[in-house]
Amino acid sequence: MVKLKKLLKESKYAWDRQFGDPLPTLKDVMETHPKTPLREAKFKKQYKSLKGMRKDLDRIFGTRNGLGNIGHPRVRLKRGSEFDKVGRMQPSYIEIEGDKMWVDAYKKIAFNGRGDMGDVIKHVRKETGDSNA
Repeated sequence: MVKLKKLLKESKYAWDRQFGDPLPTLKDVMETHPKTPLREAKFKKQYKSLKGMRKDLDRIFGTRNGLGNIGHPRVRLKRGSEFDKVGRMQPSYIEIEGDKMWVDAYKKIAFNGRGDMGDVIKHVRKETGDSNA
């Protein structure tokens, strides 16, 4: 069990002050917080048929017949088919959205190459040097 004193000593902002000093404000915390912009990206792959889309879903994400649990925790996955105003079916698609590094890796390795989700994870881990990626 973690002791309260240990938790208080680990805190960086609110407890690193002398008696009588004011508590940190949001402005103070935002000045010390690193200013890293969000790097979001989106990629949409079009397919001529529903069968082709399901085949890629099976290969990349390891789903059964394009159905079941799909996706990766680092990207949001959307799939489907669109209809035009007259009701004719347009090409099916897979759309991934998330961190730019992950979306670019999926685009390069999985969609344009012949890799799968495991290959993408290995690539990102190698690039970042983070084994928890």
